[in-house]
Amino acid sequence: MAQGAGTAACLLQKLELVYTLYNDGLISSGQRDASRRVLYTKLHNMCLPQATDVPPIAHCLTLMHGAYEKGLIDSTQRDASRQMLWKAPHELLVARAHADEGVDQALDVVKQLYEQGLISSRQQDETRKVLSKK
Repeated sequence: MAQGAGTAACLLQKLELVYTLYNDGLISSGQRDASRRVLYTKLHNMCLPQATDVPPIAHCLTLMHGAYEKGLIDSTQRDASRQMLWKAPHELLVARAHADEGVDQALDVVKQLYEQGLISSRQQDETRKVLSKK
């Protein structure tokens, strides 16, 4: 598992394998957690270079949320990705809104991401607060 970066789909398959092995009693919780950490880190790191615009980041947040919903990563991992990945789109939405009066559009994007479970209520509130100060 430690070799090669792999694709997002490949990493998710490996996370599913770890999940299955643990649920079938074939590996311990310590082995599951160690494997999960390695695979989650690779998946998260794969997303970081894409953190330049809302659509690719939304895709990465969707991957992380889906992995969390399936029990492949834990809430701490999901929340860490949310926190790190949300910074760039937050700043981008704020800059765009202030540059071209697109506050309503930016607020709509933030609302959609929150409703899909991709960002936390705190992140939504923080971005809305900054956008409303325009």
